[in-house]
Amino acid sequence: MNTASRFSWLTKILFPHYCLSCHKEGSLLCQTCEEQFLQTITLKIQCLFCQKIHLSCVCKTSIPCITFCSYNNPLASQLLHLWKYQNIHESGEMFLNILTQKSPSQFTTQPTLFIPTPMNAMKQRLRGFSQSAIIAKHLAKITGNHHNSHLLTRNFRLRSQASLDVHQRYRNIKNSMRCKNPKKITNQRIIIVDDVITSGSTVYEVIKTITPHAPASIAVLAVLHGNNLDFW
Repeated sequence: MNTASRFSWLTKILFPHYCLSCHKEGSLLCQTCEEQFLQTITLKIQCLFCQKIHLSCVCKTSIPCITFCSYNNPLASQLLHLWKYQNIHESGEMFLNILTQKSPSQFTTQPTLFIPTPMNAMKQRLRGFSQSAIIAKHLAKITGNHHNSHLLTRNFRLRSQASLDVHQRYRNIKNSMRCKNPKKITNQRIIIVDDVITSGSTVYEVIKTITPHAPASIAVLAVLHGNNLDFW
């Protein structure tokens, strides 16, 4: 047992988990509540810009956006918060389980490169991980594809997006990214991966960054979605 495993084992003994829904001791979601939670997961594929069902979209440039659950789902948002801000990886494993069970079958039939939205380097060092990179790696593993967590970088440190309104988010993140190796984008089927998409500002900036390098196609995947995206 390595140091991280020992620490995790000791933490569970000293600070046991209780089900977030029914408060039964043992895990973040007991088996019954986890099954009920999974029943609320609904795969959606919409146009990123108009939010219509992707196949019925008439946008000149339609980019499919694949999501699984609303951020307004109390359990989903709480699990994400525990993973991102309290480093409780059991909650992250639940999201990976959702992806394993619900990911579209076409991921396994078409070669795809999964690219996570880039995280500020200092923030990632402090947190110890990037949840978007973990999701991208997992998707690549279960679908037999590739991921690249180092292809995109942030040019400078940003204010936290969470504290900003929609318009401030777009100004804050504008021109903040660059592609380190454009050749790895060219002619590739790209899926941009994020944990949650709310305003759409981050994925839109990624799209702006990679589009000049002629990918074969672009799609977006996020585990959770807000009510409405507001690009303009």
